[in-house]
Amino acid sequence: MSQVLRRRDFIRLSVVGLGVVVVGSRAAFGESTPTPARDARLEITAAPVRLIDGTTVPMWSFDATQPRPVPGPVLMAVSGERIEIEVVNHHDRTHAFAIDGVVDSGPIPPNTARTVTFDAPPAGTYLYLDPLQAPLNRLMGLHGALIVMPANPVTPYDAPTPAVSRYVADIGGWDSTRQWVWLFNQIDPALCQRVAAGATTLDTFKPRYFTINGASGFEAATSPDVAIHGHIGEPALIRSLNAGLAAHAPHIHGNHIGMLAAHGAVCEDVYERDTWRLPAMARHDVMLPFEVPRDAHPWPPSDDFHFPLEYPMHCHCEMSQTAGGGLYPHGAIAHWAIEKTIDKGLT
Repeated sequence: MSQVLRRRDFIRLSVVGLGVVVVGSRAAFGESTPTPARDARLEITAAPVRLIDGTTVPMWSFDATQPRPVPGPVLMAVSGERIEIEVVNHHDRTHAFAIDGVVDSGPIPPNTARTVTFDAPPAGTYLYLDPLQAPLNRLMGLHGALIVMPANPVTPYDAPTPAVSRYVADIGGWDSTRQWVWLFNQIDPALCQRVAAGATTLDTFKPRYFTINGASGFEAATSPDVAIHGHIGEPALIRSLNAGLAAHAPHIHGNHIGMLAAHGAVCEDVYERDTWRLPAMARHDVMLPFEVPRDAHPWPPSDDFHFPLEYPMHCHCEMSQTAGGGLYPHGAIAHWAIEKTIDKGLT
């Protein structure tokens, strides 16, 4: 354990002394690359979405060219940066683009385009969406994440609270490339069929599919933009959002997470927990510290130990573990993995 602390002290001093510079809006999310928000182009179209059991559901997309058309692409900016996003509506209905409290395009009629211009808000995690016919257009797939980074990301925020700064330092500092977006959503195929056919009201909502970044079950657990990996002492930030209507309660095995921001506000106190509540429209940032698991003794394991050491994330809202009305475990699940340490002396 003393070796872990020495390594963390070294990383903490390095990070605090030198800082970490974000170049423009380029930084990785897991193994995916975000879209710079400053000159993004979003194109609204109808897009059939294939779900884990082979069912295809009519939905709407901000970018149907992606391998998974829902949600929209992760947009990234630096706080205060001037942003211009062109939104092109190729659909046969009026749509819009909005970020609550930040910008609203107003209605965009079919076959027209509108450019929204605004300054990036304070560093944090934001949900962009189509606010029209709320919540229908959002549930049909017109939503995505905007990530705003501080210019000097020693922590994920421009003005971290003392508790957040202390927590990040205590876990060894944070590398800004080690962050993952988990955007939860629920899909009701019957509702999607009704809205695609012209319905404009939400009569019932009975979700049969529960997704993270548009994937569920094995597809989510193995997707590089969902599955988290790293070595001991390499914390990972999870930016969790819920674009749907049903609440989630993500539960992490192996480590306790520290909640850094709740509903977009930086936390005054950081509590360790293994589960966090994620109601509809919530935006919570949590840090997975990549500490030695408390039940993993002795540490480090022997040379013949089989890495990676994998742990699950599943939702404590049990219904969300299923898909297609009961197919388990094909719902909102994920994996995170501790990789074999390169140098045992630094574990």
